[in-house]
Amino acid sequence: ERRLMIRSRPSHVLFLPLRIAFVVGGVLAVLTQSALAATCLPDAIEESERKDMTITEADGSTVVLPIGLHLQLWDSALLAAYVGQIIIKEALGLNVVVVGGSINAQPGALGVIGCFQTDLRVIVCPEGPVAANHPHHISPEIWIDVGWRQEDFEALNMERTPYYFEAGYHGEEGQYVNLEVHDAALKGKGWHLDFYGDFDSQWKDPWSFFDNTSAIPFSKLKLCREGELGSLPMMDLVKRHTPDPDGFTAEGLAYCEDSYWWRSPTCRLEPERCIPLVTGGSGWMVTEMMQRAIAYSMPIALGVANTFSDYQELALSYRIMYYTWEPALHFLMLDPQKIIFPTHDAVAFAEGDGRTQGGETQLFTMVNPRLRDGSERAHRFLSAMRL
Repeated sequence: ERRLMIRSRPSHVLFLPLRIAFVVGGVLAVLTQSALAATCLPDAIEESERKDMTITEADGSTVVLPIGLHLQLWDSALLAAYVGQIIIKEALGLNVVVVGGSINAQPGALGVIGCFQTDLRVIVCPEGPVAANHPHHISPEIWIDVGWRQEDFEALNMERTPYYFEAGYHGEEGQYVNLEVHDAALKGKGWHLDFYGDFDSQWKDPWSFFDNTSAIPFSKLKLCREGELGSLPMMDLVKRHTPDPDGFTAEGLAYCEDSYWWRSPTCRLEPERCIPLVTGGSGWMVTEMMQRAIAYSMPIALGVANTFSDYQELALSYRIMYYTWEPALHFLMLDPQKIIFPTHDAVAFAEGDGRTQGGETQLFTMVNPRLRDGSERAHRFLSAMRL
């Protein structure tokens, strides 16, 4: 259906944002229990008959509580949470409550075992096992990243290592341009803006197909000192693999002359030739995008949207390059064209060198190890659930 709607321009596409908002909004309403009470399965266990789970401590004391679900606030993760919650409630007869939500995966990945993160990448886990009364048990669709893989948790605290259950599908992330921008360059110059080589400013002027950074209000962007552009460990990765002496401050942070945009070497002295590249969160994938801009002479001005709404609005309202991921619906109406870089080098990526194409990312449901103590059936269901 998604493919058909995109190809049936223009009438269907006009209504696609409303359809997406309706679907995601409806899922959120059900997950947060703001919708009317109803069941989906034909032989569903009614709400009045569902129970909390009971966890018994080593000293014989018990803790009774519902299963806590953390929501990743993007469409595919919400749908995975929706399906899982229905089965746990209606087939297993257990109570499920939403205990939090985030547009970044880190709070869900770490919160499920009572850990937290500092300085964007440093994970801190308290001593001892996860407490029986810890309310957070399930986090669907976690993108496993360096720093919070299973072996990283084991190194920090074996007693808090979460269970990782495959989601059944993979994720991809990268840099994208809208089909409209792509087609304009193809028809006007014969350039393929889904290929990194056609952004090389030593030979071409790709900025002519994009809006200038001056058109984008600073109010829509984070200051560079906020998030990963202001993180010394993240910027060290960039400098280690793609030296750029003028691209960083004396402290080693990203140099942003106007405090909002980091500009690559090929357009730093001529800002009007910079293509706006916008990402979200605290700076999703900024190290890889900076490395590629430096290595391949791409005239890029990199900024981080102030909020997720700003991130969406900028991609929808301006001719820019932007970070996004798949599966996702939020830019579906733009028919995003992924920019292809040299073949993925897994060894280089593991060392923080992101100049090549990103690989597929295995997605997982992360589960609190104490859930098994409270409900073996829920634990076994989640271990077998695939979408």
